[in-house]
Amino acid sequence: MQQLRATPTIPPMTEQASVREVLTTYSGAQHEDRKLSLGALELAGETEEDADLVKKHLFQGHVIDRVKLLDELGDVLWYSMLICHTLDFSLQDMMRSTGEQLWRRYPNGFEAERSLNRCVASRSRKEAIWTGLSCLIARYP
Repeated sequence: MQQLRATPTIPPMTEQASVREVLTTYSGAQHEDRKLSLGALELAGETEEDADLVKKHLFQGHVIDRVKLLDELGDVLWYSMLICHTLDFSLQDMMRSTGEQLWRRYPNGFEAERSLNRCVASRSRKEAIWTGLSCLIARYP
């Protein structure tokens, strides 16, 4: 198994320290739209790099490069944090939102039936309307 490299000069990162690092290393314009567009576009690119590493492992016989994958996941986190900070969200907010979304979809834990029929599984009126519209569009292109 490949060992992760040790970085003894970097102390354990808290969310606040990590945000400081993001803001220190961000060199673009200080306008919200520039930060959001950079964050979103680079997030898509970095996610593709993660997917490519996994694809090569699963379908092309490559040994998964754990260090490279960790670095790429760190890039995903960096751009996610840039977006979160720009919109005044914390990582706690993002994790809470994800947990709430998963609870709405799967209140009893994952169920394949609810996943297959997400049009029926909506909880809130607003979510039901948007989910219903999405399902209609998907069924009648």
